[in-house]
Amino acid sequence: MNRMSGPLGRARGLLAGFTNGQRGVIVVAVLALVLGAVGLSRWAAQPTWTPLFYSGISEEDATSLLKDPSDPPPQGRRTPSPSWFGGGG
Repeated sequence: MNRMSGPLGRARGLLAGFTNGQRGVIVVAVLALVLGAVGLSRWAAQPTWTPLFYSGISEEDATSLLKDPSDPPPQGRRTPSPSWFGGGG
């Protein structure tokens, strides 16, 4: 005896009891569930693209974090003295 004939035969018997309209509704419902599951899984797997650090700072401060350290500082801003970093005066 084929192992698939039991469950497959029962499924065919169950579907045979439905009208064509009911079968159509079942097909549409199954397709909607599959498409919904695929869409939900793609949405859940998509990253949020938010910064991990420095998320609460102004745009000017964020720009200064990304600048090359060898660039001169903007006019009017105070630069750290070497003593802040453990160096001499």
